[in-house]
Amino acid sequence: MERLMASIWGKGVILLLALILAAGSLMDALASNWRLTRPNDALRLRPNDAFAIAFAEDIRISGGTLTPQIAAAMAERARTALRSEPLTPAALRQVGTAEAMANRPAQALRLFKLAHRVSRRELGTLVWLIDYSVSQGDGAAALARFDEALSTNELAADLLFAPLASAMFDPQLRTGLAVYLTAERPWMPDFLRYLLDDDEGRKYVSVMVRDAGGLPQTSDYDGIDGAILTSLARDKDFAAARAYLLSVPGGPALLRESGVTATTAGDQYGPFGWRLSTQPGLEAYVRDERGLSVRVGRDRQGSVARRFMLLPAGAYRLDRRFEAMTGAAAAETRWEISCIGAKGGSIWSDVVPGEAEPRALRTRFVIPAGCAAQEFVLTAGGGRSEVDAETEISDIVVQADGRSVLDAPRPPEVSNAEGRE
Repeated sequence: MERLMASIWGKGVILLLALILAAGSLMDALASNWRLTRPNDALRLRPNDAFAIAFAEDIRISGGTLTPQIAAAMAERARTALRSEPLTPAALRQVGTAEAMANRPAQALRLFKLAHRVSRRELGTLVWLIDYSVSQGDGAAALARFDEALSTNELAADLLFAPLASAMFDPQLRTGLAVYLTAERPWMPDFLRYLLDDDEGRKYVSVMVRDAGGLPQTSDYDGIDGAILTSLARDKDFAAARAYLLSVPGGPALLRESGVTATTAGDQYGPFGWRLSTQPGLEAYVRDERGLSVRVGRDRQGSVARRFMLLPAGAYRLDRRFEAMTGAAAAETRWEISCIGAKGGSIWSDVVPGEAEPRALRTRFVIPAGCAAQEFVLTAGGGRSEVDAETEISDIVVQADGRSVLDAPRPPEVSNAEGRE
């Protein structure tokens, strides 16, 4: 991890680019104190205001190229601030920066450590100490400084999330970060959401969360399990999706459960749970404990429920029970299973006409070899009746060889010609 992080930050003292960026961000976003928002005005009234001197210098150098000569001039102004207030963290950091650029690392380290002892919230100091830990091959200390910066400074995420995300492919880094996830550090929910929006970083989020033993069960992490599973589905990484589902609360049961329940229709499993339409005139909702109620307006037709499943290849049967609701017409339903991935396309479909009398149906279908994931789609139509159609569909069960699909063996591929029994 140390070698990898060093390659991200660059050799030696990162040419203080991060410090310059930090100063530029501070200029726009730090607190309402007028010494921060108008340091030059403050200096006109209080010429020896150490904080205003140091911050004005940060503003002056932000956006430019920091050369040893500019750093030396900055250090002189910082020493003026220190003569007024000897323990001004930003001024100590500025003098330390000049020492580092003058190739005097021992003096620089002493000043940065002093600045850190005075204030553990000084972002520029923490960034330098991160780089120093990396240069010493101390990845654990570098991550501790990352944690300190991200926990104490609202601007640190803009500066530090990107290098962390770019290094997520390194197993040692993920293991180190998993410790901070388990510890429920305050910046971790935002970091996970950042990773999920990052093309490279999102590939490794599920592994890190599994290494941490799962997400903390607090509201700060609401929606992240579902977002991780959505990301894995988008990338068609269904092996990782299965592994992740097996690691989250309720996930193993979800893999076994094909019916529609309040749990399987929740958002916490992303596309691997039932997604029900809420469109007026074309809606589905969970009824009682294991039923799905489908309500369709006159002359309306469309998808009302869909879900990804991870069934192994083999022969299956699908059981369902239908019952029209009192005072409503019976909805016609169309069931379709499509393969996701290389062997894309529909592999089975079944139309069930709307009938007033309750009835149970059993249908057989086959998942072909090479079809690692499937999408179940339920479409409903209201027909031409004078009233809206509403049908309750319950006891939706997918079984293979009389056992749960999670434990089913992979039988030889068979013909898909069998239909309803």
